[in-house]
Amino acid sequence: MLSNAPLDAHYIAAHWPLTGVRLGTVLRVFDHRHVQVITSCEGRYVLKTTNQWRNDLDATNHLSLPGYLAAHGFANAPRLLPTRAGRLFEPLGDDHVYLLEYIEGRAPDPTTVVYERIGELVAALHTVTCYPHPYLFTYQEVLPELYEIAQELPFTDEYLTIVDAWPDFDTFPQSIIHGEVVGNTLQSDDDTLIVLDWDEAGVGPRLFDIGHPLVVSFITEDLQVHWDLMAAFYRGYLHQIALTDLELAHIVDAALFYALRYIIWGDTAARWRRILWTLEHRADLEAVIARAVPAHRRVD
Repeated sequence: MLSNAPLDAHYIAAHWPLTGVRLGTVLRVFDHRHVQVITSCEGRYVLKTTNQWRNDLDATNHLSLPGYLAAHGFANAPRLLPTRAGRLFEPLGDDHVYLLEYIEGRAPDPTTVVYERIGELVAALHTVTCYPHPYLFTYQEVLPELYEIAQELPFTDEYLTIVDAWPDFDTFPQSIIHGEVVGNTLQSDDDTLIVLDWDEAGVGPRLFDIGHPLVVSFITEDLQVHWDLMAAFYRGYLHQIALTDLELAHIVDAALFYALRYIIWGDTAARWRRILWTLEHRADLEAVIARAVPAHRRVD
């Protein structure tokens, strides 16, 4: 566990080109994932640890993405600070430790203008091509996890009926995807939108980025629906990217994929009610998405 790891100021100064290192606010602790502010004479950084990568090569591949994006004109991801040895991380037991620039900011303003910009930002990410490394998981790799979750729920059959109706998302158009852009977007003090937490990012079904926020971000667990922000996000994206008819037909299913995967990480009963509400109002949600498609691309 991290409590036994030598993640102190001396460890950080020994491995990264920083002086006067001090440990600051702990932002998150979850299992082997640890996020903490680091101050130094050279500036502030964010230290992160994770054990989700398979090995050092997998860690290098995932951590190479922010630099790749910056080199290809996408400037909305934090930069990594290489180690003194020129690596992107330091191994620590089964964990990988790395440092990112610290960006001052806040949650995005809940306005249609901002959420349309977030949609445009996702579209810009999806236009960056030729990145060679995959997303952390494939749809087929996660399916067994969903079946395991179902067995722990009182509504196993209803849960699996939803899952069994989905297509194989791995066969859908691919691009660089983040997975959870809306929930990890920071609005900096100069109004720039910065996307945090790229640990899982890589090439995968672009529908995951489009579907993810529909349920978990735009519909609260007490069933308050942010219709205006939802419409703005999809308008921002769909005015830049022309999805296939197949993708448009399954955005709600991609949203349910995330909703069902996350159902046990919170108030399960409330999250199940939200899923049932989504199924009941699927036509209304799809109508919002359809109206976001530019007029010249619509098929009546």
